[in-house]
Amino acid sequence: MRHILIILFSLLLFQASFSQSVDKFYFDCSASVYKGSEGKSIVELYYAVYQKFLKYRSTPSGDSAEAKLEVFVYPKGSEAPLAVNTYKIPSYIASASTESIKSKLVGQINYQMKFGEYKFVVIASDFNNPAIIDSTEFNLLVENYSSGVKMSDIELATSINKSTDTKSIFYKNTLEVTPNAGGLYGKNVSELYYYLELYNLSSANVSDEITFKKRVLNLNNEEQFSSFKKIKRGPESRVETGMIKIDTMKSGSYILELSLIDSAKNTYIVKNKKFFLFTFSDDTQSSNKGQQDYLKSEFVTLTESDLDDLFDKIIYIRTDEESKNYRDLKTLEEKRKYMFDFWRKRDNMPGTPQNEFKMAYFKRMNEANIKFKESFKDGWKTDRGRMYILYGAASEVEHHAFESDTKSYEVWTYDNMQNQGSANAVFIEREACTGIYTLVSSTIRGEIRDDNWQSQLKQFH
Repeated sequence: MRHILIILFSLLLFQASFSQSVDKFYFDCSASVYKGSEGKSIVELYYAVYQKFLKYRSTPSGDSAEAKLEVFVYPKGSEAPLAVNTYKIPSYIASASTESIKSKLVGQINYQMKFGEYKFVVIASDFNNPAIIDSTEFNLLVENYSSGVKMSDIELATSINKSTDTKSIFYKNTLEVTPNAGGLYGKNVSELYYYLELYNLSSANVSDEITFKKRVLNLNNEEQFSSFKKIKRGPESRVETGMIKIDTMKSGSYILELSLIDSAKNTYIVKNKKFFLFTFSDDTQSSNKGQQDYLKSEFVTLTESDLDDLFDKIIYIRTDEESKNYRDLKTLEEKRKYMFDFWRKRDNMPGTPQNEFKMAYFKRMNEANIKFKESFKDGWKTDRGRMYILYGAASEVEHHAFESDTKSYEVWTYDNMQNQGSANAVFIEREACTGIYTLVSSTIRGEIRDDNWQSQLKQFH
């Protein structure tokens, strides 16, 4: 049914290491799973690397650079990677010095994988400057689609067109599907395209007529858009694609929900995908631009509890003066404008529709919640979570657990701290078997330092 570009795994056992970023670098990454063959499914990994973060070199035909993509695949619950793959992604432009580079390198890598649960860790960097880096990780269920009525994952796209170019990495089922790896829409991308597949629609599994429904919900589960259509049973597998106009919606996070309903067979299957919408005015000449941007921002709809929660979560980057100013605010509108201005001041790429600094901050916060939750404390509130949010993933982590004569502890090493070079951080589990690790020493400027921290490792004093 599908034209498949398969990149086989290199079965390498490899200890993944993560370099500390010394400069800004952002990329987008996501994945979808589809029906394969021979007891496997197909994982499509989508990526988008922002060209402007790459260092370009002059060549006779223009300027060139390369991005590096490293993909680590872990079976669920394992710390040893099943596979490690590295990709070099070339970028060519007419001139890096004559204009701002706003395009992205968009691509897709296909894997054939056994059914099961996996964790993907994807690291993107400048091939010629490995310290310029960003990373993400996500869990992925590689589903078995061989029996029963099934729906594939949803691929979000920026465009879907008829095609005969079977050599294109975006080609499948007579279509050219250009992925939206980050699920970000807005500015010049105000139409959301989607692609998914339906399987095993035999007479034994479905009625002669079934219903396909699509909805868009906000994060409060309030419906923004809804439509449905009737599908006559035909081939056992079929493709569903569509486009939704989202240019009238407010900035914010949304969920695309697609469902297959067969009341006669008591079948109800739902798949969903999160996407983000940022509306942004290009009218840079308007003296009212700041107010216009505020009115189109996600902050104008936030409740006071939402804003107070955001204020708590920016504790690691807000100044003492900013903390005092927020606490002095009296009205909901003042708090909304405060939060809008807080992030706008930190937007290191104001020419793009999204605030990359804010996105990176909360991405690390979400990852910290997964990695470093302790007892009844959220991961971002822990010592390890704070360090991860502020400084990113360490280049190397030494785990010393359950040693007979010392308390459990971890040593994080950063190879490329900005304006400092190498640095480390030490965390000790002061009470055995609690899983609570406390920062006791770090050579990072501004952090607590104790050059005699080894004395705290003794089990008994």
